[in-house]
Amino acid sequence: RGFDRSKVKGLVAKLIEVRNPDHATALEVVAGGKLFQVVVDEAITGKAILDRGKLQRRVTIIPLDKIQPRRVTNAASTKAVDIAKDLKAKSWPAIELVGFSEEVRAAMEYVFGASIIVDNAKAANQIYDSTKTRTVTLEGDVYDPSGTISGGSKSNLGSTLSELSKLSEASLDLSGKKQRLSMVLATID
Repeated sequence: RGFDRSKVKGLVAKLIEVRNPDHATALEVVAGGKLFQVVVDEAITGKAILDRGKLQRRVTIIPLDKIQPRRVTNAASTKAVDIAKDLKAKSWPAIELVGFSEEVRAAMEYVFGASIIVDNAKAANQIYDSTKTRTVTLEGDVYDPSGTISGGSKSNLGSTLSELSKLSEASLDLSGKKQRLSMVLATID
């Protein structure tokens, strides 16, 4: 009671817009479990939610005033583009492939800022070797600077962000049709 709900920005997955559906799998791998973390304006808000929110399950909260954003350095990004170009591939910092409100930039940099996405495995391998930056292919294979490489089955990978993108488009379409309906009803009256 009396809680200002505008202080809770929402789930990371609902705060982003995937600009190109081809990148959905890679972006979902980059974000991992952070897609389901809740972004709030301040740590005090997060604490209030945990203390008095009557939560049904465990929740990780990203307070915008405390979170430390992570970024791919310009040097690493430039080197990645050069390596990819030499191998006839493309690379992008993951943060550039998602749309979001500037209000939640710190949280998005925390989730997507430290990874590079590449459209080919050979380029990804060379980029992660030379830049020591986490690199993810469009298929979802991960080349981590710690030395691990992960990938394999892609049975349901990438479906969450693409489905949320479709839901967002449908919601916008619905709100437009509701406005049109109210105008038509006003005209009829």
